[in-house]
Amino acid sequence: MVAEENGVKTCSNCKEAKPESNYSKGKYQCKSCQAIYALAYHKKHPEQKKAHDRAYARKNTKKRLEKQALWRLENAEKIKAQRSEYQKQYRIKNQDKCKARAIVGTEIKAKRLLKQPCMKCGCEKVEAHHEDYSKPLEIIWLCVQCHKAIHRIYKNEY
Repeated sequence: MVAEENGVKTCSNCKEAKPESNYSKGKYQCKSCQAIYALAYHKKHPEQKKAHDRAYARKNTKKRLEKQALWRLENAEKIKAQRSEYQKQYRIKNQDKCKARAIVGTEIKAKRLLKQPCMKCGCEKVEAHHEDYSKPLEIIWLCVQCHKAIHRIYKNEY
């Protein structure tokens, strides 16, 4: 049993005397011991944890989305800095891709390169697909769906 004196309880697990603020309402283990137990339980039962998290997310969708939106508003500068840093690293890592895309964009803007219908389905809303980024003007015109399908095939090959 847990001894209670002057707002101090003794944890049933670690046997340490701690202020009542270190306990959840109606619990006999301190919050630290509860956290250790929960972590161990979740490691031992990952499928139950995943199912619980999914159910919680479904039940609290509106609340979760509001919380995310609020966080984004409060951390706009942080997000902007992270995005900027990511883009900078991406451009360094993928210079050939960025250069090829820039060349295609410049040529389209100057009307020296005209968009063609999708080579797979004939759709008019298309993107440029590069088989080889070292040849920036050798492109295949594909709609978003066909372009994604080609990249899925490439991803499965490698």
